[in-house]
Amino acid sequence: IYNGDLPNTLTELCTPGSFNHPLDGVLPSSLTKLVLGHNFNQKLGTTLTATPILKYLRLGDEYDHDLSDSWLPCTLEELYCYSCPTRLSTLPNSVRIIELLKTRHSFNPFFQMKGQFPESLTKLTLEKFCSPLGKILPPKLLQLEMGLSFNRKITPGELPLTLERLTFRDKQYSWSNQFKSINAFSRKVLPNSLKYLSTGNYFNEKLSVRLFPDSISELIL
Repeated sequence: IYNGDLPNTLTELCTPGSFNHPLDGVLPSSLTKLVLGHNFNQKLGTTLTATPILKYLRLGDEYDHDLSDSWLPCTLEELYCYSCPTRLSTLPNSVRIIELLKTRHSFNPFFQMKGQFPESLTKLTLEKFCSPLGKILPPKLLQLEMGLSFNRKITPGELPLTLERLTFRDKQYSWSNQFKSINAFSRKVLPNSLKYLSTGNYFNEKLSVRLFPDSISELIL
């Protein structure tokens, strides 16, 4: 793709899985959605500054370069990454949805400090996150999805008081470890704002009146 190849009216661009060429000076300013395929691994650099109204960005499996908050447009609302951008210190306050799909390393510095996610975030998916949650979650988060590798005990104060949906993907989550103290879990760990809880396929604990908060309206065991 060369400069001028794409029309100035283009709003969405999805590259094929084999595409791996630089995009500097190529993207039109009208673009609102950009999906980069599996093999794309070119530094974006200032490429994204040419898309001032971009709302949706998906990076492919092979993308392993760091992003800079100065390159991400302030209109960005959805960000999907397979390799976590470890040195991304801040994200635009416009971001509402983030999916990190290959967060394998428990020592990843992105997750070691409070405040890495913008307070505007309402939905967060951590597909292969395996560290304790600690204080990484933003205070106004509404939806949280944990998947694949997460098998840590959740402690009081780690889940935001605004959380409405909590999903453990259909993998083996150690509920026997989490429910060593059922009363403590229900009263202190699950927030009273929670409306939806999906425990995955491996939940095998005795149900109790005090197991879940009264706010729960949808429960998938």
